[in-house]
Amino acid sequence: MPKNAGASNKPKNNLIEYSGEKFTLTGGLSADKLTLSINAESIAGFDGKITAGELAAVLRQDIPHELLDFAALAHAAHELNAGRKVASLAVARGIAPVKGRDSKLLLLVKHLDARDKKGEMIDLRYAKRFDNIKENTIVARIYPPAPGTDGKDVLGNPLLASCGAALKIKTDNLLSLESPRGTESFSRIVALSYGYLELNKDSLSLKKELSVAGDVDFHTGDIRFIGAVKVSGSVMKGFSVIAGDDIRITGDVLGGTLQSMRGSITVGGNIIGGYTAELVPGEDLAHVPVARLTRLQRHRDQITAANHVRAEIIDGASVSAGGRIEAGKEVRDSRFRTHEALLLPRGSLISGKVHAVYGVEAESVGTEAGAHVQINLCRDVESSRSFDDLLYQLDAHAAAENLLRLYLGAYADEHAQIKQLASRERQRIDELRKKLLQVQQSRTRLEQERKDLLSSSSERPEAKVNFLKVLHQGVQVIAEGREFCAQESIWLKGTLKINADSGELTVGQYEPLNVKEQSNVCKSK
Repeated sequence: MPKNAGASNKPKNNLIEYSGEKFTLTGGLSADKLTLSINAESIAGFDGKITAGELAAVLRQDIPHELLDFAALAHAAHELNAGRKVASLAVARGIAPVKGRDSKLLLLVKHLDARDKKGEMIDLRYAKRFDNIKENTIVARIYPPAPGTDGKDVLGNPLLASCGAALKIKTDNLLSLESPRGTESFSRIVALSYGYLELNKDSLSLKKELSVAGDVDFHTGDIRFIGAVKVSGSVMKGFSVIAGDDIRITGDVLGGTLQSMRGSITVGGNIIGGYTAELVPGEDLAHVPVARLTRLQRHRDQITAANHVRAEIIDGASVSAGGRIEAGKEVRDSRFRTHEALLLPRGSLISGKVHAVYGVEAESVGTEAGAHVQINLCRDVESSRSFDDLLYQLDAHAAAENLLRLYLGAYADEHAQIKQLASRERQRIDELRKKLLQVQQSRTRLEQERKDLLSSSSERPEAKVNFLKVLHQGVQVIAEGREFCAQESIWLKGTLKINADSGELTVGQYEPLNVKEQSNVCKSK
């Protein structure tokens, strides 16, 4: 720089001023002090060359060398040498600070977003699918905020970066926030129970009951939930609700399927059967053709509960319960298996087949027209689905054995004339005899399994059939190999049970059932 060049001071009010023999220069800083822009023009009458280095030498007194834009300075020098002014040209830039990363919530499971933008609950059919969460499942991670990267302004002064914002997330008492482990930087949110995860703005919650607004149909599809399920509508034919805990249906079950793994099933309306209608009311399964028996065996119970089942009317359904089965009005053309009792203290058992450990109580049993009712007072194992399936298989094996014996005729047992048959015919007979032997061995194994199940069952409680008004003609009751069939209608309040002296099924005065606990229906009466 020439000796008589004007001196540059630290910029005041964000301005740089310089006047020399070759050019004049003024510079101004942007409001954030990250950019320096200059105005420059050559001195009148000067016809020499101005270099980018000379411009840089002026600015270096205030601006760090590494922040200068030498390409822009070269352009400025070119313009000045061409006799043109330089206006508002950015020639130096600072380094902006980088804010730290905000704290981050990372969900590890699919949550149920059942709220709209206004925070109102919406129909489940419009919500996304969700994950069933088991206890001790890690549902989310929270990554802490990260520090930012500092910068510096165009004068070289440091610009401090701000740290990322902390996450403010609320959790309910079914979720636990765990601190980072070892070298991990993130915290964990762990489920203390089972259910589904719901995210609502800045809060996480674990819900143990799933509420379905409306029917279970083509809009919702099948429902599978690890906790309790409440349906405010009906369950339509072809659809199912499977829950870990209680199932509550406000409407009807119109051919749909319900299964509660640990709880009870309560239907506010009626249970109307689906596939079980294939079984003709009053049909004895022991005489059902093998083809139909095999088809029926594949069908599962329409209603299955670990505890109790309750509905107003049950029609053409198959119901299995670890507790009692209750109906408010009537049941017809249905099959029941209960480890406790079938209770209709204000209703009628019109027709169907019942396996109950403690018995049956109904206002009326059967009909004047003689609709078939079969009540089996059995042990707990005999009222189970697995035992029922075992009996189906035994019947199917017996039918298969009879069919093979029919084909074989005299050759079903060892016969000397078999060796005298032609080789092709003898081969066919040998194959049929081999199949017969396999069926007999399989039937023997199933029979032994049946005996083992019966021997391992608990002691049979005193079971009864209570009728509060009438036991109609034709009602069949089976207990401990004894059978009772009403020859005429009995119009009184009475109890049918095994007589301790004779061992026969006899009718006597009314005695309450020895059920573990009284039902809500009985209490209401």
